Amino acid sequence: IGRRGNCQPTGRNLPQRPLQQLDVLIVEGWCLGCPPQPASQLQRAVNRQEQQLDADGRWRRYVNQQLAGPYQRYFQFIQYLLYLQAPDWQAVCRWRQRQEEKLWQVQGQGMTTTELAHFMASFQRLTEWLATGSATADRCSSQQWSVLLC
Repeated sequence: IGRRGNCQPTGRNLPQRPLQQLDVLIVEGWCLGCPPQPASQLQRAVNRQEQQLDADGRWRRYVNQQLAGPYQRYFQFIQYLLYLQAPDWQAVCRWRQRQEEKLWQVQGQGMTTTELAHFMASFQRLTEWLATGSATADRCSSQQWSVLLC
C-alpha cells in the first residue's frame, strides 16, 4: 500500500518500532489526517466557547501550528485513510451523546451534559473544516454511519 512513501520514523520523539511487525494497525482519531486551516479562517470564533475562552485566537493558532507541523509528520505514516463524514455537526453531537448515554448505562459513569458540551465545542472547528472537503483521505464516505458508530 505504501502510497505515502517511506514509513521510517525520523523524529527524535517517536517511539521505537515494535518488536513484532504488524500487517495492519487500525488507528482511530476524531481529526486524524486533518490539514491546517488557512489563517483567514482562524479569525472568527465558531462557537461560544471559542468566543469566551479564546477571544484572541491564541489557542486556534496553536492548534493550527500543530496540525501544520508535528501532526503532519505523524500523519505521513498513515498508508490508507478512510474519512467517515457525518451529515452535519448536529449529527456528530447526537452520536457522541448516545455514546455517553451508553457509558452511563454500562459503566455508571461518563461526562455530564455540561462536560460533554465543553468537550464537543473543542472539536467543532476542525470537524466542520473537514466537512468542507478539506479531509486529505484516500476515501471519504458519507454513508449513514449512525448504526455502526453508536
